[in-house]
Amino acid sequence: MKCRSVCVLLFSVAALLVACGAELPAERQELVPLPLGSITARGWMRTLLERNRDGMGGHYGEFDPNQFELPGAVKDYDAHLPGAPWGEMPGWCAEMSGEYRLGQLELAETLGDSGLRKKFRAWRDALLAGQETDGYLGGYRPKDDRSEDYNGWGTHFYYRALLLDYSRTKDPRLLDALHRGLLWFVKAWEGERKSTYVGPTILWPMVEVYKLTGDVRLRSFCEDYAALLDRRANWDPYRAPYSKETGGFARLSLAPGNYHTVAYAVRAQLPGILSLANGNADLLSASVASLDNHLAQIGWQGSYAPVSDMEHLSYPSAIGETEYCNFISWMEYLQWLTRLTGEARFGDLIERLAFNAAMGGRKKDERAIAYNTSPNQFRATKTSARAGCMPYYGVYCPYEFAACCTAQSIRLIPAYLIKSVMATRAGDLSFCTYGPCRVETETVSITCDTQYPFEETIRLHVAAKGSWSGALRFRVPAWAAGCTVTRDGKVCVAQAKDGWIALPGPWRTNDVTMAFGYRPIVRPVRERGMAEPLRTVEWGPLVFAQPMKELWTPVKDAPEARPLPPEWPWFDVTCAEKPSLYALPVKTAFGADTIRVKRVPTAGYPWEDPPVRLVVPMVRAPGAYAPDPETLQHNTAPQVNPVDVGDVSVEDVELLPFGATCLRVTCFPLAR
Repeated sequence: MKCRSVCVLLFSVAALLVACGAELPAERQELVPLPLGSITARGWMRTLLERNRDGMGGHYGEFDPNQFELPGAVKDYDAHLPGAPWGEMPGWCAEMSGEYRLGQLELAETLGDSGLRKKFRAWRDALLAGQETDGYLGGYRPKDDRSEDYNGWGTHFYYRALLLDYSRTKDPRLLDALHRGLLWFVKAWEGERKSTYVGPTILWPMVEVYKLTGDVRLRSFCEDYAALLDRRANWDPYRAPYSKETGGFARLSLAPGNYHTVAYAVRAQLPGILSLANGNADLLSASVASLDNHLAQIGWQGSYAPVSDMEHLSYPSAIGETEYCNFISWMEYLQWLTRLTGEARFGDLIERLAFNAAMGGRKKDERAIAYNTSPNQFRATKTSARAGCMPYYGVYCPYEFAACCTAQSIRLIPAYLIKSVMATRAGDLSFCTYGPCRVETETVSITCDTQYPFEETIRLHVAAKGSWSGALRFRVPAWAAGCTVTRDGKVCVAQAKDGWIALPGPWRTNDVTMAFGYRPIVRPVRERGMAEPLRTVEWGPLVFAQPMKELWTPVKDAPEARPLPPEWPWFDVTCAEKPSLYALPVKTAFGADTIRVKRVPTAGYPWEDPPVRLVVPMVRAPGAYAPDPETLQHNTAPQVNPVDVGDVSVEDVELLPFGATCLRVTCFPLAR
């Protein structure tokens, strides 16, 4: 109590540094995120977040308080779960609780939900009250090994939540607690005592707090960490002894199986984040190169996701599986690159990942996800996972003992929204990605109404608070065949430069529309072992798939998690009827003008009842697959390409957006 009183009477460490004239580092990011709460959801995004609040996002802590409520708040946990292959592990619970609390805050503020805010603040205040006199702020108990790698990994989620809350509230308690917590790591993890797998993610909050305080001890710690990782370029990651060579701080190995795919994304962004502190342009280039090298040498699925067979780097295929954590981790990696470079191209990848692969792994009522999903999927059951670490990783469920993916799924659309609009250093506003939302700053309010990505038009109503002279900058997607901009009904002469269109101020009360020209395209995708690539069909940022008629069967016996209430079952998803199997005739594959865009008037939720479909000429080709693929234990890809179909007639097949499906065929063979 005496120590706490002294802290109240004196300046906080952070405030004292600033008051004494500590020089804050220069602003080195091209785009600056808006304070939390500046961007809130509208339209279909709001519907999704409301469903999530009423689904997993609002109830997750009730499933397993030992993993989600107690760690951090009271430094208690119970990691003994049915199905867990290891014993009590504080880092596991620190990770789960940190991901959940960060997601809870992001969901609360993008919805403006008072109930979720109250829950987060109660946890936040308990966390702050439990900060130890030496500064430790985290989920590990004093008797635990705090040098463990997951102490840095789990704690970094706590700190990111506090940083986001600080961006909204400017509460000095938060910055002080963060600063003292990070100084604990500076001391306790000095020298060679640093961990080498995901623990280095503590650099993310370390750099952010350095920028707020100017405390060079934080920057020096980060630079020492980078040097240590370069010295240990051939280390075996935590609990992954089968990895042989991973590379140093800024050079990551792309050998298949060598690197955990989620860890690749969270590690590859760190050099760029460190460049934000020390201005080293080579570090930023390394973060960009890690992405470009991955795309060039390995590549993404036809659904726009990296593969993570057995959770590790692998080559894309029609049935390559992706762990759900990848969607948020790679999206945040791309958001960092957008912030640091200001390049428009990363927004294209963010949208394609979020609107396709990530949405395709969610139950549309937001009450379950699948840990692993793939582009072609005839089954999603407790036994269907082909390359998951556990056999049941293909099932749709609200919670399992490896709860990282379900916890992270809460964050997907909130995290997308929070960085969808960012400010330039000159104070202009940049629309990096699109969706229905409201943007509120000190100088202007902007309402964005659109069904994007299901339509090509973005409609904005701008209401300046007084007269705002800043510019509005709009990303022009690479897939846009054209772009028409109007301001107050008049067509603007706006030339895109480096992927951006800028409309200068002043602004008062104005209306702006952006209309992108979409057209269907057929794209070849990678598939190892096939001389002729399979094809996907796309329109704008959306990949389209042939949906299977789905049968959702509740799974009563789910021993791989703590007992769940009856209203929260697991689900085996199988084909409700025998599916037809198709191939693309040459005329379709090489002439996408034969594909027709079908608009469907609907006031429903677009991921359940999509307002746009594609009508694609195809031919039946059961010979491309193993017999009865819907009955096999694991999902199967086309085994013949091109396939002989004989003299068969062409049919019009209606495809849905990938994200509106759970069972589907996305990668099609060609018909000979």
